[in-house]
Amino acid sequence: MALSPANRQKLLETTREPAIALAEDVAHLRQFAGKMDPTASELRRLSSILRRLLVERDLGAVAAPRIGKILLNAPDNKPFYK
Repeated sequence: MALSPANRQKLLETTREPAIALAEDVAHLRQFAGKMDPTASELRRLSSILRRLLVERDLGAVAAPRIGKILLNAPDNKPFYK
């Protein structure tokens, strides 16, 4: 279902601060993306960012009024679980 212009504007306003935080977090994640030996403390901090973006769905909330529904591709692990 498409967002009406009024609803889109309301969502843009309510997700402004999370969108700023998302941009900052992505920049922080990029610093460590190519690092070969991150420390345990760096991994803990990065995992909290990823948890907030993916599990707590901040990424979807920020993306919805800006670019629409966001889909992430992931491998199918069911054969390995069996």
